[in-house]
Amino acid sequence: MASPFRIMLRPWAVDVAEELNARFGNDVLLTVGFLPYPVPRPTDPLGADRSAPTASKEPLLDPSIAEAAPVQPLVVRSGYEIHSELLVSNRGTTPLLVDNADAQLCHVLDPATGKVVGASAEAHAWAGIAPWVRDVRADTRAAPVRLTALPDETVTVPILVGTASYRRLLGYAVPPGDWVAEAVLDLGTEGRRRTLFPLRVTS
Repeated sequence: MASPFRIMLRPWAVDVAEELNARFGNDVLLTVGFLPYPVPRPTDPLGADRSAPTASKEPLLDPSIAEAAPVQPLVVRSGYEIHSELLVSNRGTTPLLVDNADAQLCHVLDPATGKVVGASAEAHAWAGIAPWVRDVRADTRAAPVRLTALPDETVTVPILVGTASYRRLLGYAVPPGDWVAEAVLDLGTEGRRRTLFPLRVTS
């Protein structure tokens, strides 16, 4: 295969990108997380900064319908990702369908602006499905596509929170600090609803 070779690296691997760039120069096109390394190449459309998505337009989760909270406070190292679960509790008076087939790929939001600043680059590379979820779905013993939560019952939904940065000003990874994670839940007849929860990114 003719060069340049495209190499995708995780957002914590900036030192690896630096070494590859020093050794191979223009023979490689490097992407760290969502962003090109070391600078955008105007002649390479795939090397340009990836546009950050916007926050969900879905309505916020109505607490009279359901409540959602992480099983534990979400803390993740900058440049890495975390697999966790949301506890979704039915607060209505009728059964609630909750989609739990795929991990909810959470966006990281700037709490001051509400804009999306990061996510899991690895999951996006898998066409929106995290590898660990894809493996489960391939198993004939996999969980049903939807769970039914009776009134006052709680079910769990897997989530994936990544810290690859969409914003060049932040660097290749969402930096340490207090951020907001956004998940969108499919609640059957109640439709899609978004929920927000605190996220601590550490060094």
